[in-house]
Amino acid sequence: MPRPQQTLLGVDLHESEIRVAEVQYKSGHPTITRLGRGPMPPGAISFGVVHQPGAVAIALRRVFESMGISGQVRAAVGIPAPASVMRNLVIPPAPDSELGTIVTGEVEHYQVLRSKGGAHTFMKLQPPTRMPDAEPISVVVLGAEEEAILGLRALADRADLQIVALEPIQFAMFRAVAAQNGPTSTSFEVLMGETNTDVAFLYKGNLMLYRKLDIGSKPLIQTVGAMPSAGMASSIFSSPFDETQSAPSEFQPPPVFQSGAADTLTTEIHRSLEYLAREYPEFAVVDKLSFVLDEPNLEPFAASVGEKLGIAVEIVSPPSDSSAPKQVAQVLSSPEGLHYTAAVGLALRDSAALSSSVPRIDLFAKERSAVQTLEKQRNLAGSLAVSAVALVLGVVGYVLFNRQIASIQDQVNQAKARTAKIQSDTSATLADRALHLKQYALLRREGAPLGPVMDYVVGSLEPGAGLTQVTISPDLLVTFKGEAIDEGTLIRTAQNLQKSPILQALSIGNFGKTQNGKGPGVEFQIMAKTIPMDHILLPGEKRSDRPK
Repeated sequence: MPRPQQTLLGVDLHESEIRVAEVQYKSGHPTITRLGRGPMPPGAISFGVVHQPGAVAIALRRVFESMGISGQVRAAVGIPAPASVMRNLVIPPAPDSELGTIVTGEVEHYQVLRSKGGAHTFMKLQPPTRMPDAEPISVVVLGAEEEAILGLRALADRADLQIVALEPIQFAMFRAVAAQNGPTSTSFEVLMGETNTDVAFLYKGNLMLYRKLDIGSKPLIQTVGAMPSAGMASSIFSSPFDETQSAPSEFQPPPVFQSGAADTLTTEIHRSLEYLAREYPEFAVVDKLSFVLDEPNLEPFAASVGEKLGIAVEIVSPPSDSSAPKQVAQVLSSPEGLHYTAAVGLALRDSAALSSSVPRIDLFAKERSAVQTLEKQRNLAGSLAVSAVALVLGVVGYVLFNRQIASIQDQVNQAKARTAKIQSDTSATLADRALHLKQYALLRREGAPLGPVMDYVVGSLEPGAGLTQVTISPDLLVTFKGEAIDEGTLIRTAQNLQKSPILQALSIGNFGKTQNGKGPGVEFQIMAKTIPMDHILLPGEKRSDRPK
């Protein structure tokens, strides 16, 4: 019986752009079937943290729509490099089964993560020769703060994503090398991101060296030709395919690199090579640098590093094969294909051929495990409750048929009354929830933009102002009720709301002093008219850009 096809999306988020790759698995073989790019709303993500999940979700769904993707999707989402944490640690010798506990203790001791809700994992560096048991162990810790994880989870909830993993974007790029050169290759890799560059050395598929250098493409590129306007999301479809259509291309003059940053990064790469030659002279023979880029304009820099260090340089491209659609293969083989390096690496995490050499990191596993544990506890509590009921019924039956029929009958009647009361309360609660769901469905059918409205409202509140109620009627009339410490705070909040592009005809319905005995303040009611969801445009987008 043939195995069903399964699809995984890789989602790569940048401050100015969203990049998506779709990989389809058939009989365990991965094929890149669709690619898509679209603009990121300005200010929606900064330093790798999603601050406006509603706006990013709308932009991401538009990229999906341009690719012909709808409904809930499975996705591996990359944690942007600025939001990921990386640190090398040396720990005492210990069995592999105890490494997790020891590393967690070291992470807490050195405060590698500032927030308790952050997540981390680690990789053990493998030397080329067997080390004595008394030798210390080197590991690489990778993690992300709670703020970054929660922002991506909020995005996933609003964009209807089933999160397969939250993986640091560097490891998605790392996987691209293994996909091109093979899982057991020996290579010195330079993984260039926006804010930092990672260097790694693999010997026969085993990771020997991993370093994070705090220089990326942003401080490196001094000037570059203007990029063409992204407009609506661009995509590469698997079908339908227009033979007259060619792959998108970008024409721009070559970039100018900041000399100080370029020299520093080149020096650090050279130091890493010297360290390998010094520590492992018999094994670390590096005759080529593998540059993993997600921007084509970084290719001249890679070439300059090779010239200065006197070593060959290869640019790692996302892998493709004969089973990929023609237009997808055409894009991946062109310089533009470098934009999708990380997205493809994320979507290839289910590849069995690569899983043995490139670990499948998931910083969402901790939160997912907590949810599953809570579910198990609820199921256990339900089982115990059923068992307890069965036991009580058994005792009741024994007494009914023996000595205390009348007394037990009275207890049964009281239990029935309590059960009826609980059922009545439960029915009322379910009816209330059903009414809310019906109202929500009606609003969604009318196109009420619930998520974006709340994002704009929360961002517009002045310090000293709070909301007690927000309602949206089927005719898209929004009513805000709340309290402010004074009239000035209320006026500034109203002025902020007036700037929202999805609120119109805003007015203060009424206001007066609070009557709740909590001190001086102003109660207020603000009303405005919003617009349907399908009328919301991203900054710089035109109505004509919308897909039909």
